[in-house]
Amino acid sequence: MRRMHIVELTFAAGLIGCGGGYRSGTGTGEPAAADRAALIAAREAVWRAYFAGDSARLVELLPERMVGMPQDRKEIIADAQKFRRSGGVLREISFSDDEIVMRDGIAVTYARYRVLVETAGKRDSMVGFAIELFVREDGRWINPSWHLHEGR
Repeated sequence: MRRMHIVELTFAAGLIGCGGGYRSGTGTGEPAAADRAALIAAREAVWRAYFAGDSARLVELLPERMVGMPQDRKEIIADAQKFRRSGGVLREISFSDDEIVMRDGIAVTYARYRVLVETAGKRDSMVGFAIELFVREDGRWINPSWHLHEGR
């Protein structure tokens, strides 16, 4: 049953990300303030751990099996470490226009993001729209899937 909810929310997130404007009317809604704060903190932790190349933290925040991702956790962690080994440094990260839909311990977050990184003295800015899936396991939020659309 829980897997079906993940599939349904991932599908809905994909439709919204593609501009379909789909919004389920089946009891999804804004989370309580504490859940919202925990989700935003979990999202920030994943992004910061990635850009820091923090494999131990990413193992905590990403499940072994990623949902609908072209990479598995091991490959994502390897990419994060490669960024860090190349001298990459996160200079700035911000999110805006946060929207969260939550149901039965599963949440989909939507936000605009802006990331500024620096590698070998060269700064690069990435701006876009993020749709991220979070699942509550053992009292914490893990991040098994996301879709980033740059330039939006």
